[in-house]
Amino acid sequence: MDNRQHLVRETLPRMFDSVVARYGDCRCQWWQTGPETTASLNYTEVGQVVRELTSGLMCLNVVKQDRVAIMARNCPQWLWADFSILNAGAVTVAIYPRLSQREMAYIINDSGTRILYVDDTVNLIKVLNMRNELPRLEKVIVMQNNFAGSHPDILNLSQVRELGARFLLRHPEAYDERWQSVGLHDRATMVYSSGISGRRRGVVHTHNSINAGLLRDLRISPPLSVKDIFLSVISLSYLYERLLSQMLALSVGATIAYSEKLSSIIKDIQVFHPTVFCTVPGVLEQVFMTVRENYSKTPEDQRAFDAAVNTAQELTEFWEDEDGCIDIPGDNMGKTLSPDLRNKLMASENIFRQFKAMMGSKHRFSFSGARPLSPELYRMFLASGVMIYDGYGINETAGTVTAFLANPSKKILPGSIGCLVTEDEAKVLPNGEFAVRGQTLFKEYWNDPEFTEEAFTPNRFFKTGDLVEMLPNGYLQFVGRTRDMLFLENGERVIMTKVENLFSLSNYISQICVYGHGQKYITALIVPNFDAFIKLFEEEGLQYNEADMQFMNIGGVRTCIKAGSGFIGHKRLMDVIDTEIQQANRQLPEHESIQRYTIINRRFTAEADEMTPRMNLKRDTIYKNFALDIHQLYS
Repeated sequence: MDNRQHLVRETLPRMFDSVVARYGDCRCQWWQTGPETTASLNYTEVGQVVRELTSGLMCLNVVKQDRVAIMARNCPQWLWADFSILNAGAVTVAIYPRLSQREMAYIINDSGTRILYVDDTVNLIKVLNMRNELPRLEKVIVMQNNFAGSHPDILNLSQVRELGARFLLRHPEAYDERWQSVGLHDRATMVYSSGISGRRRGVVHTHNSINAGLLRDLRISPPLSVKDIFLSVISLSYLYERLLSQMLALSVGATIAYSEKLSSIIKDIQVFHPTVFCTVPGVLEQVFMTVRENYSKTPEDQRAFDAAVNTAQELTEFWEDEDGCIDIPGDNMGKTLSPDLRNKLMASENIFRQFKAMMGSKHRFSFSGARPLSPELYRMFLASGVMIYDGYGINETAGTVTAFLANPSKKILPGSIGCLVTEDEAKVLPNGEFAVRGQTLFKEYWNDPEFTEEAFTPNRFFKTGDLVEMLPNGYLQFVGRTRDMLFLENGERVIMTKVENLFSLSNYISQICVYGHGQKYITALIVPNFDAFIKLFEEEGLQYNEADMQFMNIGGVRTCIKAGSGFIGHKRLMDVIDTEIQQANRQLPEHESIQRYTIINRRFTAEADEMTPRMNLKRDTIYKNFALDIHQLYS
């Protein structure tokens, strides 16, 4: 049954009240409590928790349009906290949980946050360390039932729920009166985004813009129902994840399962067997690398994997129309093929089956965002029968602006970001920048009316800061972000991500960061795939000092994250890396090609503030951390 017909123009509290009444006994949330155990709550139970927490906030004198923040990893309590804030008529300020205490303090002060939800003692300690610099913060709620704080301004969830229960006894009508008083054009949430300027600004959305985004995503998505299981993986502090994996799931009465962290997604998929989840290209690249690693044990296996990649290319080309758009035939994919191509498909069936298995036995489709998927990767998943719907959207647009799902034919054009959704207007400005106008746009940048005004054209199109090109049949191609664009000394433009994406499926280059603004030529910092080289060295009997290597458990796999100077300076490694660079350069104009590079001995990490939660590079930090290496490339 398709439950999309139930969503109407309404506030988020009214939607929440409706879904709790409609889907009461259906499972709402599902999470792991231990290595082999899980727990769940149904919609009625979640509704009761939110009712008590909302009333607890009202007891703590939270009034409409107050700012209340959440700084927590993905967990069931995130949803409880979010709707306790929204139903109180307040504004949810979403803070990424791994921000530094200095960045956290900036957001709390800039937003005027009065109360903060945190998930654990790590984030609580950040608050306590900065307490004297947070003059407006009144209370901290630790999202645990039994946490024992020694300060009167620190409460746990049970204490807030008890406050709410007592408040409801004294004021039995107050909860319903409060959420029913919330208006469509009231502020609903604030998400801090660095945008194209580098400085974090609060992107403010109303109930109207969030609801408009939700209606749009529901309209273009395949049918959804209570049978669906959404896996929440990407941080809920991002509007992309919150809209799709929380709000969209709730609106149709689906189950929301919670992944421990992005790096454990493959393991968590095997626990919950989700039907739908949001992902980013980095995760899908990890799936590709894992399957390729499984088929690297023998030369025969390696040849089989390479043949499967070629078969995926041939197969998807066979399905293309005259514009290069792919129409997936579904279960009958093999019936219309030539005998030769059908034989190739059968020979690669086991490899394709592994791709499908890694996405879970019940997987229906995934949304992908943050950056476009490489066409080669897209074709591999499509040939494996795994549906990935790529699209484009940013915090300011409340999610999806373009998507393959927006095309009535649902055809896929690898390398593009789909078509514009019909509710929005868009145009490409003379400088190539994408500009959009519609109901889903944000209200303002908090405390910055001048920057808000500068973000719009005179006729109120929002300038996204992203460069696109128009393709046949209404498809758009993402060229790059203006912040990922550099100009060489002679004025020639280079999109750094275009160069970097050539290595997204490399077996031997794990990460790459391009540099060159104002310089005569392009350079790069190269992070080898240390594990691939360890395997290569062992196969070829080459010596290395394992004591110089540093390993870490990533997604249940022992992974090398740092190597010694002797390892990265080994001639075999350097020769392989150089071959990879030259192969990429042959696909680039001369001014975009990498002229010099340096091999560095460790991965870029989120802990060093070099990666975003969606696995994108934080260039300014990387350039600062490796300033000497970059300087030497131009010496």
